[in-house]
Amino acid sequence: MKSMGAEEYPAKEISEKYRLPYLEIETKDLDPSLLKYVNFDFCNSYKVLPIGKKGRCLILAMVHPDIKVIDDIKFTTGLETAIGIIEEENMNSLLGYIKNC
Repeated sequence: MKSMGAEEYPAKEISEKYRLPYLEIETKDLDPSLLKYVNFDFCNSYKVLPIGKKGRCLILAMVHPDIKVIDDIKFTTGLETAIGIIEEENMNSLLGYIKNC
């Protein structure tokens, strides 16, 4: 994962507005086993993807931060969450990769 420059929009604007990290994620950074926490259909519907886990915190990439989605994930998993913002095109590419794993 790497942080990106200000030339990327609108995810960059969203990340600045909500003071959340802006991410670009490559398929080599993914761990498909994290889908045991959030199933693929949910991820695909809400454009959210678990990208890591540290202790009791599930790290999520999201196209648009949505408190209801975040709360659903917290309730379902029993874990805290940390959020990063990702471009929709990047998310769609990652979801396509995960679907074919």
